[in-house]
Amino acid sequence: MYTIDLDEHMLVYLYAIVVANCILIYDYIATLPEEIAFIWCRPKALSAMLFLVNRYVALLGNIFGLLSDFLPISNEVLQ
Repeated sequence: MYTIDLDEHMLVYLYAIVVANCILIYDYIATLPEEIAFIWCRPKALSAMLFLVNRYVALLGNIFGLLSDFLPISNEVLQ
């Protein structure tokens, strides 16, 4: 019974991670037109570069985190 509870908790955890990342990606797509208008079509400034670094480093970090949650772990790592 313990393994079933653990499996259910892990499944809920993974669903929560996927939902959070879907919301994040939706927000990136929804705000892309404003980003193009206000960041990409204007002269480059330090604030624009910092915005882009913050926006896309965070996105890449979340994508890699999502992938690491779903990739299988080898037995050597677990020992």
